[in-house]
Amino acid sequence: LAAEQVAAWLRDFMRAPNGGFYTSQDADLQQGSKAHDYFALDRAQRLQRGLPRIDRNQYADANGKAIEGLVTLYQVTGDKAHLGLAVGALDWVLRNRRAEQGGFRHAETDIAGPYLADSLYIGRALLAIHEASGQEVWLRQAGELADFIGVRFRHSGGGLAAAVDNGTPLQPLPQLDQNIHAARFLYTLASRTAEPRHLDLADHVMRYLATPEIATSRLTDAGILLADVARRQVASKQLLTLLPITAAMGGDA
Repeated sequence: LAAEQVAAWLRDFMRAPNGGFYTSQDADLQQGSKAHDYFALDRAQRLQRGLPRIDRNQYADANGKAIEGLVTLYQVTGDKAHLGLAVGALDWVLRNRRAEQGGFRHAETDIAGPYLADSLYIGRALLAIHEASGQEVWLRQAGELADFIGVRFRHSGGGLAAAVDNGTPLQPLPQLDQNIHAARFLYTLASRTAEPRHLDLADHVMRYLATPEIATSRLTDAGILLADVARRQVASKQLLTLLPITAAMGGDA
């Protein structure tokens, strides 16, 4: 699988000694020159020439995305090594990026934060770990993050703002990709917990995504449709829950 090669790259080059992941790696071996010839080589030959520069910052959102991807790969392959990498990174994030006011910091310090992306993608990572392990502690923590997101990032005009209002002239606004990912996260959380508040926040995000100017702003992106599928799955689950009650009421009549 190509995904396993990506996981190997994360493990071998992007994983810090503390278990968390670095942020990115340059595309070129030398700045200002294209690396087409470099990437045409095999791994051993590339290593002989050196490595493109790695950004060794460790951000919560980037770690959350890596964790979710590794858990998904574990579920597909059954290779517990992928799950081990994910759990190790999550452990590092939980110990080093929690914010005192709730949610997660972007980096060691958050000068202008908190930012939606950090808590959102760690929340998605927690849901992925919960699905893979069945341990309720991860579901509970995902729910706590959803509550934090609802309090700090809910935008009065719809959706979730990308950051908190820190008093600057530029007001934080909703970002399309983040709201798509948030809607799917919240609908999945609502399905697993049956908590109305998670469904309410998910619907708040979905109403923003469904407005014509947002829904048609990027027609090549199917993410809004995937969010709607998640919404319909929650609605179907609610209907199935009510069916025995409806049948009983009909029988009594």
